Amino acid sequence: MFNISVGDLNSDGFPDFVCNGPYEMHRTYLNDGTGNFSLFELFGDTVHAGRTGALGDFDGDGDLDFVEASGYHGTRIFLNDGTGKMTDSGQLVLLPAGDVTSSTNFYTLEVFDIDRDGDLDLIVGVIFKKLYVSLNDGTGVFGSFVGIHNFGHLFADQGDLDGDGDTDLVLAGSSSFYVLMNDGGGTLTHHSTRLMTLTGATNEVVLADEDGDGDLDLFIARNPEQSQFWLNQGDGTFVLATQKMAPSNRTVRATAADIDGDGDLDWSFGTTSYTGIPSRFMVRRRSLSGDYDDLLDYHPSPDGVGPSAWADIDRDGDLDLLALWARVHYVNRVYVFKNGER
Repeated sequence: MFNISVGDLNSDGFPDFVCNGPYEMHRTYLNDGTGNFSLFELFGDTVHAGRTGALGDFDGDGDLDFVEASGYHGTRIFLNDGTGKMTDSGQLVLLPAGDVTSSTNFYTLEVFDIDRDGDLDLIVGVIFKKLYVSLNDGTGVFGSFVGIHNFGHLFADQGDLDGDGDTDLVLAGSSSFYVLMNDGGGTLTHHSTRLMTLTGATNEVVLADEDGDGDLDLFIARNPEQSQFWLNQGDGTFVLATQKMAPSNRTVRATAADIDGDGDLDWSFGTTSYTGIPSRFMVRRRSLSGDYDDLLDYHPSPDGVGPSAWADIDRDGDLDLLALWARVHYVNRVYVFKNGER
């Protein structure tokens, strides 16, 4: 697993980013104001490096901090001093002792205000085992992880699925996806009517309003099967849609954004190589007729794709694409694709 987290780290009004992966130090890149980035610092270490990470203002001081999630070594919080420099807070958020082995790794990390008390909490998932929650006390100090469900799927996304104002959760794995509904007080409940069966491997889940009806629909990137779109019925139940706008049955990464300002969603995809066809970063724009045309079809060399994120990096009013190129366990390169420049 690899990760890119985008946000304004030094409060200059321009998006910066942190990239991380297992077995390597985290890297902070600052934006010079024109969409060009330079390495600002390395932080963390190679021994405890987690597979997943995220930005968020955990201590409530107005700047973005960083969480590194590692099952075996514990989860660490790095606090931002306001300039983008991250310092280990010294706390180690741990799983229950009986749930940890040397092979325990987190594949799911979500950061949001689970209990609606005004601060950011943590949800992590251990593959094929459990989902855990850790609550923030409001100052950036987290309690130990508590198991809340006996399944841990590879990929997750968050959003208000039933329009009640709190944040719900979708988890997807190799054979199914689950919808966990928030009661508003921090309790996430799995409803059997919101369990959908899949075949093949899931590689990404994305919540976005694809049909423009005001609720969040679900895209599931799958490999080697065809990716799927599930349409939200407004209450967090989903119906499989017929559209197949993903570029192939080898889609492993996806993000959604309105990149041309026409009010509907466009998509970026990462596909893995197969039978002589290399990996690709692709951007597909949705037209007013509902069809898609390719704005970008890029083959990184050597082969390999990672996650991506949209941000207006040059502050020209449209969204640009940051995409990780990664192989084995290391982030090797970050591609910057500016909107309007092929």
